[in-house]
Amino acid sequence: MTDILYTNHMHVQVQPNRKKRITLDGFDDEWTIGVHGAIAELYQTDPADRHPATIEHLTAAIAGCLSGALGGALAARGVNAVDNLETDVEGEVERAGNSFVLSKVKLTYR
Repeated sequence: MTDILYTNHMHVQVQPNRKKRITLDGFDDEWTIGVHGAIAELYQTDPADRHPATIEHLTAAIAGCLSGALGGALAARGVNAVDNLETDVEGEVERAGNSFVLSKVKLTYR
């Protein structure tokens, strides 16, 4: 069994129109997760009340992790990736019944 490195603590407050307000203990920032576009249509919410959905945050987390890993691998080989490595990301989202699935994440490094 491995040792726990740390435990993160968050607070999620459910709000109208499928929004959630998120705060992470120890940080002043808060962010809102919601719906937009096809997701708003599926859940029949107000299309004008747009916020990135949970699936966008998941896509960003995957891309951030992989970009950081590549940056670390480049640094280990003497290549400075800081301010030199950028990543364009596409997340393909498919409908699965009454929900959505992140089916593919495409990263293009430059």
